[in-house]
Amino acid sequence: MLAREGIGVGEKRVARLMALAGLEGAHRRRRRGCTVAVQGVEPFGDLVGRDCRPDAPDRVWCADIKQIRTGEGWL
Repeated sequence: MLAREGIGVGEKRVARLMALAGLEGAHRRRRRGCTVAVQGVEPFGDLVGRDCRPDAPDRVWCADIKQIRTGEGWL
């Protein structure tokens, strides 16, 4: 609205003034995934322990796999 009026303000100034007034910007909710939880079935544990800095090369291999082909078809 200020830009339409020809008033130039910086992003940090707006953020500071909003914080002083106790205002927060509106944001969209996160989309939910398509994974359906089954009662009584435990998901796989975190085998790597979220260690993104292993001790040496070729210690930890990971990937973001959405589909994988198996002998029975795509999972």
